[in-house]
Amino acid sequence: MKILPPISLLLLIVSCAPVNPLSPDSWRDVAPVHFAPGTAWYTPIATNATIDPQSTEWVKAMAAERGKSQPYLLTDDGGVAVFRATAASPKRRVRLEGGISGKRGLVPIPFPDWVLPDAGTDGHTVILSPDGALAFEFWNLHVLDGVFRAGQVAIVDMAGEGFHPGLSARASGFSLMAGLVWPGEYRLGSIRHALVFVWPRTRKGKPVFPATYSDGGGEHPATLAMGTRIRLDPAFDLDSFGLDDGRKAIFRALQVYGAWLGDTGSFAFKGLSPRSSRDNPWEGQPGYSAENGSIDLSALPVDRLQVMTVGAAGTNRVVVTFPDYYED
Repeated sequence: MKILPPISLLLLIVSCAPVNPLSPDSWRDVAPVHFAPGTAWYTPIATNATIDPQSTEWVKAMAAERGKSQPYLLTDDGGVAVFRATAASPKRRVRLEGGISGKRGLVPIPFPDWVLPDAGTDGHTVILSPDGALAFEFWNLHVLDGVFRAGQVAIVDMAGEGFHPGLSARASGFSLMAGLVWPGEYRLGSIRHALVFVWPRTRKGKPVFPATYSDGGGEHPATLAMGTRIRLDPAFDLDSFGLDDGRKAIFRALQVYGAWLGDTGSFAFKGLSPRSSRDNPWEGQPGYSAENGSIDLSALPVDRLQVMTVGAAGTNRVVVTFPDYYED
């Protein structure tokens, strides 16, 4: 389903009042911390962590992919648009056009006045509840005939682990909030969490912990299982690499925390969509291109990536959390 352009959306919404209590402009400065302390997103890779026996072959495939497209941090087209409702926000229904069998949609939930889904084909959008306790996460959020609709929704506990117990708005079961790079932390040059990355050849079914689902279609041994963790070789000297603080922070996070495979697509990492604010919080940041809607990460030494030991394969699951929020 085609996502309507911003003007079409705004014509359907009664006002454009700010939705984030901090004000949308604050996305430039804040580096939000979500989910419980000690979860996989905030736990550094152990010094005695092991490299998977197939790591060398997988990294060769990643290096070959680089010949087709350079890695990017996706923001405008492929990022995640995040908004927070307030107690004064009107309540709106969201109809489901797929996803959870037997569910027509959500009961009315507080819905911000300023909502523009990410411009990418996934239309990844998050609505935070007024108290910040829940994230209503949508895949392909759009407006049709004056009604908000989505292809998939997941409700995520923001004090939990950042993993949905089954299919979520992301193809791995990961929360859309997990692993995002925020403009504030990029500008400050300090990212203290794991990232989420996208890879074109993902394994059919058989996700590995912490992923709970996979939309992959590959069965060749060279494919990566959803939930695979990679890191940048900790021995690689970033200080002599001539990087700006933002990209250096991304590469340092890859050394310390790594990145989890969370979606299928061109090799990239996920950032906050600028549609989350009225102004563009990425504007003026080193490496950012408004034309490409991304930050260039071509300096990433892909040949120095390492694939951490891959766990036992699971099976795809579809689970409804917080069922009281759904309409049958």
